[in-house]
Amino acid sequence: MRLDDPWFDAKFIGEITEDKSYRYLDSIEGAQGIFLWCPCGHGKAEFPLDGGRPYGLLLPFRNPRGAPIAPDSFNKQEDGRTPRWDMSGDSVGNLSLSPSVSTGKPECWHGYIQNGGITKV
Repeated sequence: MRLDDPWFDAKFIGEITEDKSYRYLDSIEGAQGIFLWCPCGHGKAEFPLDGGRPYGLLLPFRNPRGAPIAPDSFNKQEDGRTPRWDMSGDSVGNLSLSPSVSTGKPECWHGYIQNGGITKV
């Protein structure tokens, strides 16, 4: 699986506000995170390219370029944590995130985004 596969509809996000609004960006410059559809549905017949998706993931960066870190309210978890990911790369095609990404649902997806590739643990 690749992050630049049209199924994921991966887009950089920026201008994130306290009330969790954001806008899509064309570039990683100024991006505070990334949106993508959860890999748990990729390749499944019930989630075709022209159909619905299981749910989206919003992954804020710990080290955004040319932008402030997203407000804590954007991704505050029930346990009070505000996870963020270290990113490297310059496009969706070669983006890497660290640490691994987990949906928090054992039956769903936990994996890595490395050099634009998406893998499952």
